[in-house]
Amino acid sequence: MVEKQVLITYNNGLHLRPAGEIVSFANDLKSSIILVNGDRQGNLKSILNVLCVCIREGDTINIQIHGDNCKEESEKLFNFIENIGNIC
Repeated sequence: MVEKQVLITYNNGLHLRPAGEIVSFANDLKSSIILVNGDRQGNLKSILNVLCVCIREGDTINIQIHGDNCKEESEKLFNFIENIGNIC
């Protein structure tokens, strides 16, 4: 398992557009990915789950990646998440 905390700096938090981009990227990975924000958690491969976690700008979220390739896939995912703010 790989676990990392990420500070969300996207304007308006993780709204539909950046959430959709991240979910789309995560669905190409084989690992299981859980997103945690306080007492809420959801599957990062489900847009509804991600939106229900209610992530706002300035929140620090925890991402847990489980699977055989979790180290390699976590690097790709964290790099994508850190750079998605430049896209959306």
